[in-house]
Amino acid sequence: MAMAEAGIAGTAALISPTRTLHAYDPAWNRVGRWAGWLCAVAFVVATLAFLADALGLLGSAPPFSATGGGELQDQASFFRGQFSHQRQILWDIAIRTTLFFVGYVALVPFGMALRTLLGRARAQAGLMAQFLIIGGVLGALSQVATLAEINYWHVSWDSTEPQVLLSYATSVGAIDTLGGWLGLAGELLLGAGLVFLGGTLRSAAGFPAWLRPAVYTAAAGLAGLVVIDVAANLGVDGTDIAHNVVSLLLGVILVPAVLIALAWQVSHRSNASAA
Repeated sequence: MAMAEAGIAGTAALISPTRTLHAYDPAWNRVGRWAGWLCAVAFVVATLAFLADALGLLGSAPPFSATGGGELQDQASFFRGQFSHQRQILWDIAIRTTLFFVGYVALVPFGMALRTLLGRARAQAGLMAQFLIIGGVLGALSQVATLAEINYWHVSWDSTEPQVLLSYATSVGAIDTLGGWLGLAGELLLGAGLVFLGGTLRSAAGFPAWLRPAVYTAAAGLAGLVVIDVAANLGVDGTDIAHNVVSLLLGVILVPAVLIALAWQVSHRSNASAA
């Protein structure tokens, strides 16, 4: 009888949901390290490539100007200049868009690795991972939209009829709007994920003292970036400078520093808190 009870207890331990769910795979340490570093490097290089274009270091498209040729001709000339400029800097667009895509995708395994480290049974760690993953997916989709626009920019439009050119410009504008709003939604969710990450770090031991304030600052920066981009979409003037400054601080300094610090922590810490 005692042997039977012991056998039942042993079997229950083997199939225990708690034990199965909390089994720790050390491979998450490597996944978190490489995903964090990949994300940080991708964001730094992509942001610098974006700023090179935004600051006019690669030239700029001609502004809209009214002539005596009529509104149709003026709009066609404007978009012809826009497409020509995009074609000239296509290499920059392709590099930064691809790297942003890689960085956003890398947030998916990175968020899962952080959740494993910080505690899968903890609500804030679970919410942190979910917001980082969904935000990363939306950010990646926004970059796919930009890559789709390359189909229009890699050809010459110099001899295209105005009506045809404007129809293609409308398509590009629709794709660009979709990608922009996907990016804004992704930034908003990533900011929420950082807020939950900061809350999780409050009760976690062994992390650098500066990391939690940096995480909250990055979350506030993402929220500010969303506000700036929405204001730009509404036609508010003077948002370009603010967008470039915040992008520099977030994409080149703050977010990479947080990612690298977390990647180091993931690769050097055990899963003691994940039970």
